[in-house]
Amino acid sequence: MGKNFLLKAMCFLFFFATTFTQNLFSQENIETNLNIYTTQEIEDFLTQSKISFGIQDIAPQNAGIFPKNILVEIPADKNSKEDDTNKSGITDVFFVFSQEFFLEKKEFIADFIDSTYKKKLPYNCIISFTAENESFPLPSVQASKTATEELAKSIFSSESACAILIRNGKNAPPFIFTEGAGTISPQWIVQTLKKSCLQNQKPMGVKTSMLYIYKPQYYKNNRRLSAFLKNDIPAAEIPLGHAQKDANILSDIQDNLISARSQTWNKHYNFIPLGIYGLWLNEAQLTAIYLFFTISVLFFICFYSFTYTGKNEAILKDMSRTWFSIPAYLIITAAFLTLFQKLFFFTAENGVLYFGLKIFPTLLAMFLLVFVQILFNFRISLSANRFHGIILTALNVFIFSALDLSLMFIFIIEYLIVFLFRKRKSLFFIIPCIFLMTIPLLWIAASVFVDINQRKISNLTDTTFFENLIFSFAILPFIFQWIKLILVSHIKEFKSSKKILLLQGILVSVAGAGIICAVFFAAAKFVQGNFSAPQKKQTQITENVEIHPAKFLWSRKAKFDIFENKLQIVPESGFKILRCLATFESKEELPFYECNFDYNFISENKVSIEIPDAPENELKILFMSENELKLEAEIELFMMNANGQIFHFTEKIKNEGKNANEI
Repeated sequence: MGKNFLLKAMCFLFFFATTFTQNLFSQENIETNLNIYTTQEIEDFLTQSKISFGIQDIAPQNAGIFPKNILVEIPADKNSKEDDTNKSGITDVFFVFSQEFFLEKKEFIADFIDSTYKKKLPYNCIISFTAENESFPLPSVQASKTATEELAKSIFSSESACAILIRNGKNAPPFIFTEGAGTISPQWIVQTLKKSCLQNQKPMGVKTSMLYIYKPQYYKNNRRLSAFLKNDIPAAEIPLGHAQKDANILSDIQDNLISARSQTWNKHYNFIPLGIYGLWLNEAQLTAIYLFFTISVLFFICFYSFTYTGKNEAILKDMSRTWFSIPAYLIITAAFLTLFQKLFFFTAENGVLYFGLKIFPTLLAMFLLVFVQILFNFRISLSANRFHGIILTALNVFIFSALDLSLMFIFIIEYLIVFLFRKRKSLFFIIPCIFLMTIPLLWIAASVFVDINQRKISNLTDTTFFENLIFSFAILPFIFQWIKLILVSHIKEFKSSKKILLLQGILVSVAGAGIICAVFFAAAKFVQGNFSAPQKKQTQITENVEIHPAKFLWSRKAKFDIFENKLQIVPESGFKILRCLATFESKEELPFYECNFDYNFISENKVSIEIPDAPENELKILFMSENELKLEAEIELFMMNANGQIFHFTEKIKNEGKNANEI
């Protein structure tokens, strides 16, 4: 195979892949419509429909007027309960809608409540409407309290409850969401949702991340789902609309839960999609597959392939001469990964770019190193390289399965690709083989783009040398395929000087590394498109406005040796508070003892207040502090005017002690 063909083919593929990924790092704005909570409108509708309901406050009565959660409780039918064969102890099932979902089509919810009454279910069904706006344009921050969190916290017994969260399908992709709060939904509740969708011919995937168990702290937090999971309440979230098919799905979920309810938390499972259907694998089945693969590899690779024949004896001699190549390449690859992550750390704010600048130059450096070694008579045969690659891909299955058993599938597929192409000596097979090897890794790539918090990717990729050494095992199969490609191209037979060959080697290495990275990231970006919600333009938020549309009044009243403090935040006429984040700090001791809101200690002298979103008018923070204690409050506000414009600003207020009365 001539040198011109190899160079042209690699360059063509490189430029094609580069063009395909030209918008990889661009960001699209997300548009949402802002609806203010209208709890009263829902109360009026339910009252007119003669549906009894309860109200749950999400803020203290003395803190101002806040929206409220609304709950419709439909008790279990006594006769049906006697016939209930499910003895799991799950007696309360929550169906959690947002108030925005309710208001979009009130008749849909009214029909659902009516059909639930008629079903006479053997469990208590609580249909709740939380005071949250799914398309809320403000950034999600852990410091603010959500109405769903208040609902989950109020559930008395987590052992007897489960929750089905319904998200508006307009704001979410067609996947059942299963992850949050550092854990995942149990298998039985996810299977119930999937089964109900299949019964109504509605395609619905299962949103699981391959790496979630490995490092969950780096993943995006689904706060609605996390509200239940962190309180040990089995839950999963499903996106639905207001069509008849969606109503049928809800009805089937209720029916299927009669027998499906369980108190077991089987979280080690996988769902392999097969069209609209799929294959469920639990922990026992995963272990059986792992053992079967282990036995197969040990027999066919370690014994069958090295039976004593003249050909195998020659291969073993070649491998004995190059046994050091695997550990040497591992150490060198890990060294390059560590070097480039330190070299490009200034790009860490853009996590995906930082990740790419760590991988691409590492592949490029290793490809170029291989090219130079072979050019200067590095002795390695095709047969020895073939078995090095097979052994390495088999070894990867055991290494990465130890991190997470789910990773087994990725590297089994990679092993099978290498094994099937092992005897092919043509560039027309070797080049596609390299591309096919990227396919099993797309699940990991999709996790990077879809699931991981983009601001934390730099933390995930800023690894130690040992972690880079483990990661090098995933890169090494590509390097051995590259060795095979260079050997098959017969570069030593080219009638050019070594300087020309070296220059061509640099170009080919750039093209090869660029193709692999470009195809990998482009395919991952394509996968992301199947997970992403419909995207629109984001509501504009004006930062750091000069005129702050709110007044701050801090009054103190002596009571024995302590002060009763009241901080009032009063919006100007025509403005409304959407969100308030408040922290109090004292340089001397604890800022306060009691507060009408829940609070968390950031440090010994600093606390943050958990304030729900969207009070209707002024906001009151009441707390007790010691006499003459100097305090500083930092108030971060998002406010909206009558035209729908949102303003974001921060105000710092100091109380200088005993003589301060009003600020």
